[in-house]
Amino acid sequence: MTIFEMRPPWCEEAGPEWSRRPVAQLRLTGSGFWLLLWQNRRGRWERYPLAPEATRDLDALLAELNEDGISLFWR
Repeated sequence: MTIFEMRPPWCEEAGPEWSRRPVAQLRLTGSGFWLLLWQNRRGRWERYPLAPEATRDLDALLAELNEDGISLFWR
């Protein structure tokens, strides 16, 4: 599941469409654990280093995404 940041049009040249940028991914493993991933500058998804390696607590990962202690999601 990919989470996007949505922004309204900010200038006429950009057109009437909202822009969207992928912020994070929540990935379910085959064994039923969740991973929190961030997208690096090359567009590759990597595990977020402050989150547990794998957890069944989705609320904890969403809290970590919201807090973003090292500013990888909300720049």
